[in-house]
Amino acid sequence: MKTTMVLEMTNEESYVAWLYNMVAGNDPKRGSYAKLIIALYSRNFYSPIPNDENRFLDGLSLRKKFDVCNAFDIYGELANKPCSVLEMMISLADKVESTFFGTQNYINGMDFFWTMIVNLDLAGMDDNNYDDIYVNQVIDRFLNRDYGPNGEGSLFLYLNGCKIDLYNTEIWKQMQQYLNSLD
Repeated sequence: MKTTMVLEMTNEESYVAWLYNMVAGNDPKRGSYAKLIIALYSRNFYSPIPNDENRFLDGLSLRKKFDVCNAFDIYGELANKPCSVLEMMISLADKVESTFFGTQNYINGMDFFWTMIVNLDLAGMDDNNYDDIYVNQVIDRFLNRDYGPNGEGSLFLYLNGCKIDLYNTEIWKQMQQYLNSLD
């Protein structure tokens, strides 16, 4: 007689799996980035810049979307858990894609998320090459704004001709400068 093991996931694990599927789950060419996604989810997003609270709130809104799509109450269950770096990045990518590129499909609209991963120099951190110490150093550099005034080391790498110090600029304006530099 053959037995099958069924693994039960907690609501939070289901939520993290949902986030992972948004950015990588349906794209076999991306490989597996489960370890990186978990690391980004495990770190709380914070910023000394007041308007970055909007990125925090946008990240938390993903919990409500998950609840609507899956009939959970993850928003209430995680009420005391701050927005993660992963949630902030996914919500920012979605907002960028829907605002500037007209895409509102999370599953197919996460190209900008991967642009930020590349800019942070984390693209090589798939499950086969994952380095926990390096990943945490990169996340610390981003969160502590220990990056150059031109964006080197941030979500928006090397803004050529940038006239503002990105270190002291909210993430939304950094992103606008980045998009303008691509023209």
